[in-house]
Amino acid sequence: MNVTRSAWAIWRAPRLEPAALRRLQSAKLRRIVAHAYATVPFYRQLWSRHGIEPGQVRGIEDLPRLPVVDKRVLQAADIAARLSSACARPTLIERRTSGSTGRPMTLLRDRPFERHQKLVFLRALLATGLRPWHRLLLLSDSSDDDRPGGGDRRGLPGWRYVASEAPAEALLEALLTHRPHAVYGFLTPLRQLAQLLRRHGRPVGLRAVITTAETLDGATRAWLADSFQAEVFDLYGCTEVGPVAWECRAHLGYHVAADTVIVECQDAGTGSGPVLLTSLDLRAMPLIRYAVGDLAVPAGPGACPCGCRLPRLARLEGRLVDCVQRPAGGLLSPYHLTLALEDVAGLERFQIVQEGIDRFLVRAQGRSGPGTDATIAALLRQELGAATRVEVRWEDDLAPPPGRKFRVVECRLPGVAACAS
Repeated sequence: MNVTRSAWAIWRAPRLEPAALRRLQSAKLRRIVAHAYATVPFYRQLWSRHGIEPGQVRGIEDLPRLPVVDKRVLQAADIAARLSSACARPTLIERRTSGSTGRPMTLLRDRPFERHQKLVFLRALLATGLRPWHRLLLLSDSSDDDRPGGGDRRGLPGWRYVASEAPAEALLEALLTHRPHAVYGFLTPLRQLAQLLRRHGRPVGLRAVITTAETLDGATRAWLADSFQAEVFDLYGCTEVGPVAWECRAHLGYHVAADTVIVECQDAGTGSGPVLLTSLDLRAMPLIRYAVGDLAVPAGPGACPCGCRLPRLARLEGRLVDCVQRPAGGLLSPYHLTLALEDVAGLERFQIVQEGIDRFLVRAQGRSGPGTDATIAALLRQELGAATRVEVRWEDDLAPPPGRKFRVVECRLPGVAACAS
């Protein structure tokens, strides 16, 4: 992959007419499907069992012909079966997913893809108003698994990496010494940094706070904006395929990197859809119609005021495994529960845990006032049913254990977790 040509294509893509973008996607999809069938035993065997040959996939309208794969199916296959014979393994870079759901997965990526994803990440940063000469502090996983665009510590001259699991005091020191224009990272370390910053009461002059990897609810967004006195953006991506979608300054959804990844949202019967990802540039270990386990809602037609013509997601609703079971039957997206509690006075952070079919625990952080617990319970019962039992427990800190991502909604019923596979 020629770096200059790749960079030009990445900067050009947001200005493409929808028809031109569709032609680009279809051409790249034909190439990656043919490549996977010819060189990757896993896909050749899977598609052959379904009676599928590459010639049947002529464009993105044919993508639903291909079967969906998920992490469980991929992990059951040998790494050699998932690896393209066109790529020499010693030249590849090994990554591992975070394993926040208990199932980490080993991935092998080629270096041209990693360079390409760094450019995609930079494009997302530019949409927030940042420029290449701005300083950026990245709170990144020290294991390299979730480092944006490829995992190594090389970036632009003004970029500084610090381990996200470092003590909050170390994060604050890095913020004060580096004096960045923006800070990027997981929600949990960003919250810990914001709490310490509020206690110190020192302005740091940030332009932007960019969150990733954990679901950003409205209450947390507002709290971060107030704490950092900066505009908050969310970037959606995963270790498997890199940056997927991002917010611009219009905050009208997430622009999809449709020139490098196709995003499908299937109907889950919950008002949103499970996300399927097809990477158009990942050749070493292709991912085609990969069920990543996230829920999203596609945006309707219409241009964004920022001028970007890439398609958008209206919102991200969390993880499919975080859907809860209604006591009366059916699944409920976590988004409906978080939205219900966003405006409760004094509730700075919360976690909703389904412990039984009609029994929920709300772990709350903030300031409890007269009637707050009753308000929380009443709002959840509006979503879950009048007979639902709701316990509210106030705690000083809801930070997850080291190495775990924070889940705003957590269902502990065994049947619901299975719906992500």
